[in-house]
Amino acid sequence: MLAGLGLLVMWPRVMMLVLFTVMSIFYFYLARFEEKKMTEKHPGYREYMKETAMFIPGNPGGKLFRLLFGWVKNRVVAQVMAIVCAVSVIFGGAVGLRNLTIDSISIAHLPDKHTVAVSVYPHDKKYIQVIVDRAMEHN
Repeated sequence: MLAGLGLLVMWPRVMMLVLFTVMSIFYFYLARFEEKKMTEKHPGYREYMKETAMFIPGNPGGKLFRLLFGWVKNRVVAQVMAIVCAVSVIFGGAVGLRNLTIDSISIAHLPDKHTVAVSVYPHDKKYIQVIVDRAMEHN
């Protein structure tokens, strides 16, 4: 899980976000499946589960799930709704961050120099043109 997050941070692409989201959902259900098998084989495991967090201490995910979807009678429907909401928030946030990043990039088209200058720091076109002119003087 941590390796997947690291890969997402180091190579932030939509495909990586899709894979990380799917992996996280599958990993949650795999952990639930393994807990079920352990409680069947070892009845004392249920006590251990009460004292030990599945992923994050205090079970904030479970509390949030009960708060938002506790009113839904059918647990499968509630889980599907939670997954749809989580995926919507994740991808909505990703698109929002992408748009914010694109809007924050300063770009100056300099056709006379056959150049497009991109600055990660916010600068106006005139400032970027001065910097490019200085750089081209020494070329």
